[in-house]
Amino acid sequence: QKRLAIFKTESCGWGVRAAETIPKDSFVCEYVGEVLDFSSSARHDYQFQMPGDARFPANLVVVDAVAYGNVARFINHRCDGGNIRVEHVPYEGLDDDERPMFHIMMFASRDIKVGEELCFDY
Repeated sequence: QKRLAIFKTESCGWGVRAAETIPKDSFVCEYVGEVLDFSSSARHDYQFQMPGDARFPANLVVVDAVAYGNVARFINHRCDGGNIRVEHVPYEGLDDDERPMFHIMMFASRDIKVGEELCFDY
């Protein structure tokens, strides 16, 4: 994981910026939180849908970072795609309901300078 800093933005609440230069395609951080069934989770600002497969469509499972999470939950939205891309990397094995599970990994989509805010299109 790269060195990152949480800061108060002027218009978007909290944000995250690079505390070191991050080269293109470098791993930045993982989005973590509580894995919940979409139907039983309340709608929150800090949710990420997991990718699905034929048995479990993507809209059935979310990673909810409201109760606990990490720095990734403060990365803001940007319509033009920003400087972060998200990749879903499968865990080995399945969860208790035999659903495939994934790490939500964040990578630099271009070189990121020290002090630059991290953002992506979500």
